[in-house]
Amino acid sequence: MKHMQKKTLLVICAILHTNVFSQRGLQTLINETNNGDHVSLGNVNRVVSELERLKYIQRSPTEMLSEMIEKRPSTFTVDTNRNTFYLVEPLGLLRYIHMFRTMEDILEFRLKVRSPIEDVTAEMTRQGAALCLGSAQERYSPYFRVGEVSMYHEGPKRLYKYLKTAEAGETVINVYRPQFALSEKFFIQDDKKERYTTRVQTVIDMFCDDKGAYSKPLLKELWEVEV
Repeated sequence: MKHMQKKTLLVICAILHTNVFSQRGLQTLINETNNGDHVSLGNVNRVVSELERLKYIQRSPTEMLSEMIEKRPSTFTVDTNRNTFYLVEPLGLLRYIHMFRTMEDILEFRLKVRSPIEDVTAEMTRQGAALCLGSAQERYSPYFRVGEVSMYHEGPKRLYKYLKTAEAGETVINVYRPQFALSEKFFIQDDKKERYTTRVQTVIDMFCDDKGAYSKPLLKELWEVEV
């Protein structure tokens, strides 16, 4: 599988967050929000050109901007101008990401412990983890429940050594290598009690784990998409 470059993924994630954007506005937003790698206008232009070619986005007529912004309110505000684009195929774009990214590729380890899920989740939060996949979706969908704990952690080797001391059991723990700093606003929601992926990143991860259909409530909330 050909992997998606980090900056490309960052630009696409920003597009999924904003829905209506200009190239320069998108670049400014990413560089002001992102605590890690910054992107150039050239980086943004290349991604936008490719997504326009694939018809996942299209140029927005100036007279329709207000209507489009009202229809798809953005998570982040982006300056728009006459070179403004509109996300028209969010589902197609999510599937496009999955062509170049799978959760299995960034899985650091999977093991089982005896402690119940609630206790594992609380302890992993204290250890600096950010919940992802189904564990994150539970925070947004009250009727969604999973029988395992999935998380990103910036020190997976240290966490593995810590967890290996726990008694073995039936609670599955999946630990993934984050592709971005866990302080990034595009990727992580921090409610002071625990950290978990944002709505957009949660949906991206679910699609990259072949579980996109389980994100039906978020797809409807974010992009009015029915699956």
